[in-house]
Amino acid sequence: MTATEQKLNELLKQNTGTHMLDSGGAYGRHWEKNQNKDFEVEPTTFLSFSKYGIEATHNLYHWLEERLTYDEAMDNQFQEWANLPENEDKHWLELMEEFPEINNEYDIDTVNTYNGEDMLSQTIQYTRFVSGEEPYVLLQVHGGADVRGGYSTPTVFIENDFYALADNARATIQCIRSDVDPKQMELPDFEIDRSPHYWDTEDAGYSWDYAGGYKNGGRLEAFEISTDEEDKGKGKIYADEDGNGYCPFCGSLLVAV
Repeated sequence: MTATEQKLNELLKQNTGTHMLDSGGAYGRHWEKNQNKDFEVEPTTFLSFSKYGIEATHNLYHWLEERLTYDEAMDNQFQEWANLPENEDKHWLELMEEFPEINNEYDIDTVNTYNGEDMLSQTIQYTRFVSGEEPYVLLQVHGGADVRGGYSTPTVFIENDFYALADNARATIQCIRSDVDPKQMELPDFEIDRSPHYWDTEDAGYSWDYAGGYKNGGRLEAFEISTDEEDKGKGKIYADEDGNGYCPFCGSLLVAV
């Protein structure tokens, strides 16, 4: 396990406490639910189809692991400064925003993903700043139930690309064409194309815009979802009993990334 993977495991399982106004006592807090999870074997994105529509959620562990690299030196610097006597009465968010300022860093910005469109399995809060030519984030994972509290200890990571954490409302659903019968009849009025069909969202799954394969596709959510296997690949999304969805054009399995 890399240092980044180890640190993300710690943050996702960190005991962020309880509060009398926190509904976690009835429904469970994120940090409690995560204790026995092996994040490595979980899917990167959860996708399901039902009569109620399309549900897609990015697994926070994999999503962060792809975008961040733990920086032990900068993290140690932050932790040592945050634990100075003069900082003992300050809350974490105040320290997150003050640390880059006292070090003369720039492009300082704080984000809580709960405040916008979001596809992550848990809320995150972070302060982004640039040191030298490197983009950094002071990251907190929300481990409680009520989003107003229950955040992990801020930890410093390098953002692998500038604003890599800003794409938390984006995803792609595409079909796996490898399981398509080459003799399968294509829908009339569509040009034959063996490349995957795929749909993109930039608004956390409210709309899935057609992007590939057949030139006149249409939004994915506009297709009827059927539980009748005979409708598979015939202009409807077939949803099986396990919540898997199948492409309305070719009938192959739909996956999300």
